Amino acid sequence: MLRIPCIVSIVAGSAALFAYPVAAQDAPSPSAGPSEKASVQPLSVKPLRGPAADATATTVKPRAPAFADAGSEWITPGKNQAHTRYSALTEINAGNVANMRAVSTFSTGLSAGHEAAPVVVGSTLYFVTPYPNVVYALDLGQPGFPMKWKFEPKVVAASQGMACCDIVNRGVVFDNGRIFFNTLDGQTYALNAETGEEIWRRQLADIKQGETMTMAPLVAKDKVIVGNSGGEMGVRGWAQALHVATGETAWKAYSTGPDEEVLIGAEYEPFYDQEKGENLGVTTWPTDMWKTGGGTVWGWISHDPDLNLVYYGTSNPGPWNSSVRPGANKYTAGIFARDVDTGQARWFYQMSPHDVSDYDGVNENIL
Repeated sequence: MLRIPCIVSIVAGSAALFAYPVAAQDAPSPSAGPSEKASVQPLSVKPLRGPAADATATTVKPRAPAFADAGSEWITPGKNQAHTRYSALTEINAGNVANMRAVSTFSTGLSAGHEAAPVVVGSTLYFVTPYPNVVYALDLGQPGFPMKWKFEPKVVAASQGMACCDIVNRGVVFDNGRIFFNTLDGQTYALNAETGEEIWRRQLADIKQGETMTMAPLVAKDKVIVGNSGGEMGVRGWAQALHVATGETAWKAYSTGPDEEVLIGAEYEPFYDQEKGENLGVTTWPTDMWKTGGGTVWGWISHDPDLNLVYYGTSNPGPWNSSVRPGANKYTAGIFARDVDTGQARWFYQMSPHDVSDYDGVNENIL
């Protein structure tokens, strides 16, 4: 099997693999074990200054949690459940990165934005294109990295007109021999990672209501967590958990509306007072505007298996004209923590109450 340390770069229209030949001194020693066994290194944080420095005598060095180490594989767009985007592999380093050169390119033939980070499992690289959301599997174990298979979903062409901000897709996720991804017209697919064969498919979003799906799923335990896009189109944001085996819905949590539909109950214990109160997803909006209030879940999801929680951000409130929606517009432009099994909210923090600048809150939550 051919084994070449490489970096993958995906831009509009093509994917390029950059690699360098492994010299004898670069190759890992057999006695040392494979480099993928290297542990996750702690993040370095600068010492505190000012009054805070007087309160602590040591430098804080936060560490990535143990579940963040996925070894040599890159199984989600953020690499792992903690979304660290950090690899402990050492074969490409400051001493040899200047020697890297392009060894292979692969054209998708598309000019739209390519925002999907590839995932690598074993010797196979997987990625999904923007509309029409074709999934490719490339064999990194063979010279030239030939295509193992491709899957072409049937995506409704009209969905292109519903996408506010390009017809992008943010990636696939691998779990237990399966590839999961979403399509622009609101479908979630599960594929056999070895053959590309469809295992199941679910229609979740409705483009006739302005909904699309552009986010990358995340598998947490036996659930696939997905969300919708379209906060600019008068939709109501939601996150939904599907059973990995069947694609059937386990729970669905809206970002706006009454507590019962936002899945806020007895387990909800927010830290800040402004997040406390009944039915804030209704009372922080003018009458009925929460029904089209945005708060979509088009970004990334993290999972802490120790706490049994998933974390995700919600998008801007709608409409953009903030003068017609006075109030804090809960639960948009913030972060939810939810129980993986039930979807019940544990806490919420709104970063931009009454967001007037389209800041959103869908950025990665790094654990």
